[in-house]
Parts: sequence; structure tokens; C-alpha cells
Amino acid sequence: MLECSMPSLLYFQILNTVVAFLASFAGFTKLVGTLYPITGYLGFILIGAIVISAFRMKAIKKSVKTKKLADENLVIIEGN
Repeated sequence: MLECSMPSLLYFQILNTVVAFLASFAGFTKLVGTLYPITGYLGFILIGAIVISAFRMKAIKKSVKTKKLADENLVIIEGN
């Protein structure tokens, strides 16, 4: 058995083992027929989250760059 320093991780491992054991009685074809589409939908959600975060990061970088330019212009104007 695996040694575990965190009790919550041990409980998670036991729970996963019990769920997997119970799911094995459903039959392989039914199990794959159920889990395969769920995994696909989760993949689409993950791809969507990655695309959204890319657009957000681009917007954040643009706003930081704009703020830096504005601050530099402010210093130049104040320096005159």
C-alpha cells in the first residue's frame, strides 16, 4: 500500500478505489460509452478556458503597456 503523509489524500485514494471498483460492475462498454463523451465535453471546456485566458492575457499586457507609455509621457511632460 502507498504511504501517505496527508490523511485527506489517503481518503481521496480510498474513495477513488471504491468508485472504480463499483464502476467496474457496470460493464466496460457501458462505462466507456458514458465516460468517453464526458471526457470530450470536458476537453472542449478546457480548450475554451485556454482561449479565453489567452485573450485576457493579451488585454492585460496591452493595458500594462498603455499605462507604461502614459506614465512615461507624464514624466516627459512634467520634466519640461
